[in-house]
Amino acid sequence: MPPLRELVRVLCTASERAALIARTIRTDADLLRLLIREKSPKLKGPDMTLTTDLMTLADVLIQNAIRREILMHFPEMASTVFGEEQDDHFSTSTGENVAFAIGATAEDTRRTLLTLLEGHEHAATVLANIVHCTLENVPINSDDLARVEGDFDSLRTGVWIDPIDATSSYTVEGGRGNFQDGIAKDSCLPVVTVLIGAFDLQTGTPLCGVVNQPFSEFLGQSGPGSYDDVGTIKEDTDDSYEVTVTPVAKKPVAKRKISRTDSLLFSGAFDEWTGRCLWGVAPHAAGRVGVFSQHPPRSQPAVPSRIFVHSKSESKSVLSRANDGIVLRATGGAGYKLLLVCDEIARGFFLTGGSTYKWDTCGPHAILMAMGGNLLDARSLSPVLYHQPDAHDDDGPEKWANKGGLLAFVNGEAFVTMKVLIAP
Repeated sequence: MPPLRELVRVLCTASERAALIARTIRTDADLLRLLIREKSPKLKGPDMTLTTDLMTLADVLIQNAIRREILMHFPEMASTVFGEEQDDHFSTSTGENVAFAIGATAEDTRRTLLTLLEGHEHAATVLANIVHCTLENVPINSDDLARVEGDFDSLRTGVWIDPIDATSSYTVEGGRGNFQDGIAKDSCLPVVTVLIGAFDLQTGTPLCGVVNQPFSEFLGQSGPGSYDDVGTIKEDTDDSYEVTVTPVAKKPVAKRKISRTDSLLFSGAFDEWTGRCLWGVAPHAAGRVGVFSQHPPRSQPAVPSRIFVHSKSESKSVLSRANDGIVLRATGGAGYKLLLVCDEIARGFFLTGGSTYKWDTCGPHAILMAMGGNLLDARSLSPVLYHQPDAHDDDGPEKWANKGGLLAFVNGEAFVTMKVLIAP
């Protein structure tokens, strides 16, 4: 059987590739223009028509890229890697039905993307190259990885993938957000997460998991690609603009032409971000020790947090039961709320509704267990399991919803507080 630390390494690498795709779409002029074309009435025009929804395509592309990474190392798991995106088919403006699949080479993938993106050559090329490139300096602590003991049965292991959690935050214009007590108050890029979790196919218990936050820290602004300043935009006679940009490395001034609609996105500069990666291996009764790691590390708060996070749609009757000893904060993204608990910015996350899914919780669940915590069904108060649906009578993705709600915590005191809070 393969070593468990190798599975952890592969999942971290896959999550970092996903994060790179997510960041590239948000910082590349052409890709960003396609992403938010439906968000802004200013971005309408004949060159803005695109049948394929780029957000859906980004989800499918990232999920397939993660799947490809896993199967390159563990091909025997081909039938047990699952994800949020369950339909890989797209219709083009010509009525052609295209099934997306990553090709054997970057050129094969580029051709498929070019069909779906209907002639947007730059976008197709950039995305295909990221999928097939060799990643270096993947943020994984080698000392922590060396602490992962034992092997795993790849024929008994399944994987849940959420390629981009909190898509509404991903497509928001701007994206830096407003924060209170270290928690996002509105939709913004730091809420976005990539979630990958491995679990035992027979028992449903989490094995190991990764949470990647592609937009963890805002670094500043730069021009398109590696440029740090965008010069004056002057209008050309052919209804396009010539943009002069000054490269960071003080190389000769570069010029490129962009369309009139492109220029609406050139507000002067693009936001640049760096990400974080957390991973954990759940302890096991057979003797496996839990391991938790994060890169870059984030120091724990000096005083234990009194904050509990919840969904913006949480029942008002539940929220009204909070006493003066706790602070409630509403924020977006299931993965983000679970990340806040892992970071101990929040003591716990409670959810009484069934609005999360197995792909949302499997990865963070393993990390919480590695830290000594857990993720429970809010009704049964038993650990959430991942090998079978909670609702066998539902069709499609809904059958994989966590119907009983959630209680996420690192320490038992937080569990008791939330148990009282949600009690009927």
